[in-house]
Amino acid sequence: MKFEVLIHKHLITFLCLFLLNSLQIKSQDVQFSQIKPNLIIYNPAFAGFDKCTNIGLSYRNQWIGIDNGYNSLSANYNQYLNFLHGGIGLYIIKDVAGQNVFNNTSVNGMYSFHFKVNRKLSAAMSMQFSYFQYNLNSQNLIYSDMLDQLYGAIYPTGEILINRSEKFGNFSSGILLYNKKYFFGFSINHLQQINITPTEMSIPVKYSMQAGAKFSFDKLDLRSEQFSLSPIIIYQQQKNIQNFKLGLYFNKNFYSFGILLQQSFLPYLSNDAIILDFGVKIKYGNNHKKRQSDNHSSLLLNYSYDISTNKLWKNTYGTHEISIIFRFNCKEKKKKNTIICPAYKL
Repeated sequence: MKFEVLIHKHLITFLCLFLLNSLQIKSQDVQFSQIKPNLIIYNPAFAGFDKCTNIGLSYRNQWIGIDNGYNSLSANYNQYLNFLHGGIGLYIIKDVAGQNVFNNTSVNGMYSFHFKVNRKLSAAMSMQFSYFQYNLNSQNLIYSDMLDQLYGAIYPTGEILINRSEKFGNFSSGILLYNKKYFFGFSINHLQQINITPTEMSIPVKYSMQAGAKFSFDKLDLRSEQFSLSPIIIYQQQKNIQNFKLGLYFNKNFYSFGILLQQSFLPYLSNDAIILDFGVKIKYGNNHKKRQSDNHSSLLLNYSYDISTNKLWKNTYGTHEISIIFRFNCKEKKKKNTIICPAYKL
């Protein structure tokens, strides 16, 4: 029994090692379920989308039913700067799988230039540079010659252990169009196709489209609505993987609840997961004079749970994701052309 449990525990790791040693490796980006805390990850044009400084942390535990599965941590920052006429942003993603066998890190910096198309429509154009580091540490793997049917892994392996690290840079770009109620964005990641020898590892180009709106039921002031609805659509294509998220957020005072449907198109249309998202915003600091204004410091706590709707549910038990965002330095700008994306304002 102990032998069978050990084999099941490391099955995912064995499969990943097999793929890694194939003639050519095609790597896919980490996908976060939560949209609001990770806007600049979906599209760098969202950098500086409001007039506050935003610092966020996100943690994703994918497939909690599988030991040593995928764990991803993201730290991000973005801010609008008047003298640059746009926003700057930075996010770092750490992705670990299989008892630290796979350890991938990316550092991404961006600049987004904002301007007005006309009196009602605004736009942003962005450029992003990314630095990637992929590491493989096979010392934590368990090979078949290490296993004893009674006592488990007790023998030294005769396999040649591999420690490999690959480093490279790349570019991405994005655009954003929006007004007070609607927004539409499009982004392209990994513009430079890089083949890394001797593994011939590459990351395929990723295309992403984002569209959404915010419908407030307080016609007097969009910013201080008591109740609003925010539909959202995210479409992404990377190599032969196509998926989209279709969701709706219900916002009430300082609380929000979202339900999203995640689907894949290739190799066939299938429902992957239903995502339940809950968030709460906590104001802090000297906010008693600004209760009717959006110019305040706040803390956003967000939790989501992915319910797998396919056969993976029996073994994976879904995915947990939690985020925390600090929003501060919210002061009125002297210039009136500060760019805001009200549809997904935190």
